[in-house]
Amino acid sequence: MPLSDRVIHLDDGLTTVREGLAVVCREQFTDGLPAPVADWELIDVSLHDAVNLLAGNSLVLAPGEVLVDERLTALAEALTARDVTVHTLPYDAVTPFAGGFRCSHHPLVRELTG
Repeated sequence: MPLSDRVIHLDDGLTTVREGLAVVCREQFTDGLPAPVADWELIDVSLHDAVNLLAGNSLVLAPGEVLVDERLTALAEALTARDVTVHTLPYDAVTPFAGGFRCSHHPLVRELTG
């Protein structure tokens, strides 16, 4: 997927929130949006916010439930308006080093006993 040289990777400007809804930075995609999401309902974020605030790098906790940087109030409001459960947290100490919520989590594997 060809991307603008201003972004580090795809996660900077694309979050699939649930089937049919995504957050995108259209400016990131030099050849247009990926076909699988091109006809979805899209919430646009600017290239500035994608690069500097990692606006497209929210962490999806479950379909329709996301964790968003508290500085992205317009994004949080747009998601909430689409019946998405939004949790916000301060995240300004990490983004200057090019890390968003998805970059900063680790999956847990738990063994069930019983």
